[in-house]
Amino acid sequence: MNNDNPVLRKAVRVAVGAAFIAPIVATQPSMAQVTGETYVTGTHIKRTDIEGPSPIISLDREVLEGSGFNTVADILHDLPAMGGNALNEGFTNSFAPGASGLDLRGLGGNATLVLLNGRRTSNYGFAQNITASFVDINSIPIAAVERIDILKDGASAIYGADAVAGVVNIILRKNFEGAEIGLGYGDTQDGGAEEGTFSLVAGKDFGKTNATFILDFFDRGMMYLTERDFSQTADQTANPATPEGFSFTSSFGNPGSAILLESTGDLVPDPACGVQPPSTFGPTGAPGTTGEVRGGRCRFDYSAFITAIPETRRAGFIMDLEHEFTPSMTGFLELGYQSNSTYQEAAPTPLVTASSFEFFGDYPVVPGSHPNNPYGEDVALFYRATDAGPRTQDISSDTSRFLAGLRGSASVYDWEVGLLYSQNKTDQDEENYLGGAQVQNALNNGTFNPFGGATNDPAVINSLKIDTWRKSKSELTMFDATITGPIGGWELGGGAVSFAAGYEYRDEKATDTPDPYTQANDVVASGGTSSDGSSDGSRTVNAVYGELATPFTDNIEMQWALRGEDSDVYGSHWDPKVGIRWQPTGGQLYRASVGTAYRAPSLVETNLGNTTSFVNASDTVRCDVTGADQDCGGAQYQQNFAGNPDLEPEEADFFNIGAVWQPTESVSGGIDYWYYKHDNLITNDTQAVLDNEGTNPEIVVRNPPTAQDNALGIPGEINHINDSFFNLAEQETYGLDFDAKYDAGNWDIGFLATRVLEFKRKATPDDEFEDVLGTRDGDVPYPEWKAVGFVNAEMGDWFGNIRLNYRDSYLDSTTDPDDNDVDIPSWTTVDLQVNYSGFRNQTWTVGGSNIFNEAPPFTYDEFEGYEVGIHNPRGAFWYLRFKYNMADLL
Repeated sequence: MNNDNPVLRKAVRVAVGAAFIAPIVATQPSMAQVTGETYVTGTHIKRTDIEGPSPIISLDREVLEGSGFNTVADILHDLPAMGGNALNEGFTNSFAPGASGLDLRGLGGNATLVLLNGRRTSNYGFAQNITASFVDINSIPIAAVERIDILKDGASAIYGADAVAGVVNIILRKNFEGAEIGLGYGDTQDGGAEEGTFSLVAGKDFGKTNATFILDFFDRGMMYLTERDFSQTADQTANPATPEGFSFTSSFGNPGSAILLESTGDLVPDPACGVQPPSTFGPTGAPGTTGEVRGGRCRFDYSAFITAIPETRRAGFIMDLEHEFTPSMTGFLELGYQSNSTYQEAAPTPLVTASSFEFFGDYPVVPGSHPNNPYGEDVALFYRATDAGPRTQDISSDTSRFLAGLRGSASVYDWEVGLLYSQNKTDQDEENYLGGAQVQNALNNGTFNPFGGATNDPAVINSLKIDTWRKSKSELTMFDATITGPIGGWELGGGAVSFAAGYEYRDEKATDTPDPYTQANDVVASGGTSSDGSSDGSRTVNAVYGELATPFTDNIEMQWALRGEDSDVYGSHWDPKVGIRWQPTGGQLYRASVGTAYRAPSLVETNLGNTTSFVNASDTVRCDVTGADQDCGGAQYQQNFAGNPDLEPEEADFFNIGAVWQPTESVSGGIDYWYYKHDNLITNDTQAVLDNEGTNPEIVVRNPPTAQDNALGIPGEINHINDSFFNLAEQETYGLDFDAKYDAGNWDIGFLATRVLEFKRKATPDDEFEDVLGTRDGDVPYPEWKAVGFVNAEMGDWFGNIRLNYRDSYLDSTTDPDDNDVDIPSWTTVDLQVNYSGFRNQTWTVGGSNIFNEAPPFTYDEFEGYEVGIHNPRGAFWYLRFKYNMADLL
């Protein structure tokens, strides 16, 4: 196929890849200028012209350095195509702390496939929300990255499971000659979350052997909520963004509150509440609003204890070796190791949710005989053990990777085989957590005093503390073999028909083991427990795949792909994909693709150990008859939750149609329309279980009916619910991607934007679709617009860029105190960077992110007061960097 038109080549380069944009506009990899044939993201076929039918953004090395960010996660989260469920380490209340994941198109963090040099890598040891497995992109040092390709299209026909929303392919640096040293330091304008970086890249070509070695260090300090004006207190009543007044202060305080169990059943504050002075205990010395009665409870301000951005240290190395055995065969070896540590803090433990507690399993009961009980009767306690100190989490995550293989050519065919082993081990150690049995026993015998704001003896408090931990391992072993080339004798109007065919074997294993207290569901105020030990699972997958590239004419080419995967756990799955690329004139390019994709059930979803928790739900079988609050949603029920080995894969249909134009040398633009229907989603809905299986004794286990129950003809009250994951939910979304650029030579201006036109979801097949676009549904915001604009300018040895980042407004899912819908305002930030390269082999960079120090919009839905998924609390961040390049050092 012929593609020598420089105008169109330039059009696609600037139009499809504008990204967020730094020194050089991000380019679509399929239009990058290359010599000879190469492999590109989105196809296994080796080709000379690499414009394809699917939309791809590529961020090259200069773009990465010019972004102002020190992590791969920060760079990718800014992309307009990334949704609001992209996990980051700022989500300190996460089941996967310290990690960062991706969320293309808002379809979920487990619907984007992450590749490293075109191959898979092991998942993070901890699954987000216990179930969602993902690749931690914090395990990939930015100094090692040459390019990042983002394929914004379903790709299971090419890469297999999990490529539902698209693929992020991170390409590492190789064939480096010389040495490069990088140093950097940055700090926030308001303090906290300072960053330091060091990197070394060295390489040498020894004739038939090339070796590249990369060393990278990253250090980020901790930032507390109290270090920002907008989150320094949980009491937001004085915040002008909440004109009706709102407070996140906790109902678990010290002094606390109590439910009078023997007399009125009322909830009353501790008599000392409002008498004791405010607490000054906390890592910053900031006062907590204890001692204030509000809503009938003694409140507590936890902000002084909570980490907004955790302390993070990362160190890693990558080594790449290539050796030419013969002119037609080359061996390659890749070794990598990354060690990440994260430290964060949370408020002292509230006494809630432990299996040893006596009041609905949620609150401890203090007997009336307790020597300090001011109520003279048994009470259920709302109390926070500030004496125990802030809860701390220390997370260490080690990722290793080994890849060895051969590539070569035989006649007109190219082939490659590879053997990969990748592993992630993540451990979490926690301090100042309390055991439920220890607390309840100390309350029963009167040695622990939770009344009157008393300070307990340290020996007593230490007797309540327990050692809690969690250990996990995720492993991937993979073998693959691919061959590509022309099909002899089969030529069409645009040239020879090319093909690719291959085989892939994967062995995946995962374990996640909590401490014995967690297994017993007896860690106070801690969720996610397994009563029978670890979640331990494994599976194997065999895959075969094939592709065809058919150039019907010089300007029309089609891509055909089919892949089949067979797992010993979830069976077989076949996915096709068809794409077309049409270039009618030198300044126009049109493309379209359609296909199916799937996500395999995670090993956690199929193998999760039995988990005990408590849920609020309505017993509809009884409620329809009794109408009693207890049956109609006013009660908590014990839920025994476990993995489901019979889960089926999630499935998706998708298509994309787009165009790129360049009417003049200076003006270019593009547009893509995309659509996804994602069904058979794996989820759980306890209320749906009760509605549909309320009389099934294997699922809803009930107490024997009373005489009154028998008279009414209804079953007994619920004892517990046996729940699990099911293929229930469905979501559908479509929208537009835009980009445009004006290039005036030594300066240019442009933008990249995504407009979601519809996003709708339903929890079960029998439900109606709910439109969630422009709202926050559950924990996930779905804004309509996300965009970036840029201006780049160059003058001699100077280069500068300005970037605008826009996040659209949306409706909060929680109403304000007057029950009005709340609009979360849009958020726009500005980044600036200046580079100087006038000194030999040196580049000096100074810049700032969010230079006007724009605070994130207030939201009622997060206790931090801002949306963790799409807004950053860091504020203005200023940095200085130095790079020294010694091209001929080695």
